[in-house]
Amino acid sequence: MINLLLIVLAVIIAGIGLHHYWLAKQTLHKMDRLLDAAIDGQRIQENFVDSYDERIVKKLKNFVDSRELLTKSTTLESQNIHELIANIAHQTKTPITNISMFSELLKETADPEQIHEYIDDINQQSQKLKHLIEELMKTSYLENHLIKTVPKPNSYSDLITESIEAFQQLASQKKMTFQTEIASEVCGYFDEQWSKEALGNLLDNAIKYGDEGSVIDVRLKELESFVQIDVSNQGPAISEAFHGKIFQRFYRDEAAKVTEGLGIGLYLVREIMQLQGGLVRVETQGDRNTFSLFFKK
Repeated sequence: MINLLLIVLAVIIAGIGLHHYWLAKQTLHKMDRLLDAAIDGQRIQENFVDSYDERIVKKLKNFVDSRELLTKSTTLESQNIHELIANIAHQTKTPITNISMFSELLKETADPEQIHEYIDDINQQSQKLKHLIEELMKTSYLENHLIKTVPKPNSYSDLITESIEAFQQLASQKKMTFQTEIASEVCGYFDEQWSKEALGNLLDNAIKYGDEGSVIDVRLKELESFVQIDVSNQGPAISEAFHGKIFQRFYRDEAAKVTEGLGIGLYLVREIMQLQGGLVRVETQGDRNTFSLFFKK
């Protein structure tokens, strides 16, 4: 009787051992498939049960998936950088060529009026190069976390007035005018320098992409939790499908590529507003695009 019990116990122990061996082998097979999938750049779907071995496999799968996402992100980043370099090369080529050409023409003329005209042309092309370099520097500041916002008591009304004054001349070149709607003096805590940068980028875009001779509306609203500044222009409608993409770094749709720029301005606006606990939003109604800055009270 005892011998029979020992035999039964041995069989049970052996069965348990074989079961664990089978589970371990299955786990190793799944891990092997996952590793092969990772090496081949493929994905594999596995069904999991609540066991220690299966949790190990699941963690491995999560690791493989995260590495895949990281690889895709790195590839996309590399493509963006290549596109940026190509864009910079394309946009700097024209002003550099023009500066060289006007410099040579200056050597060949003695007409004072013609000399002044060439000097103005060189200055205009130099400003284009300066703008491109400044955009790249600001991007570098963002990448290295060098942009620090320091909120202080300031006037939103003054922010709008001073920003518009800085772009009056640029707007007049396209016969565009500003129309403001400021109900009353509104004050709050915000970083004056970087907030001017954010609002200035919106005003600059409103001019660049707006219709010649149109009106740019700038409105100030005081909400319960935010202070809202709207910049609305008349021009090509921004499709709702691109409302999220236009705030991505280096993103420029086909319609915008005919205008000079690196696709950094709106990305910078978004980052500045987030650093201050605020946000930026865009809405399109008919032929009017409205960009809104929301400053946290």
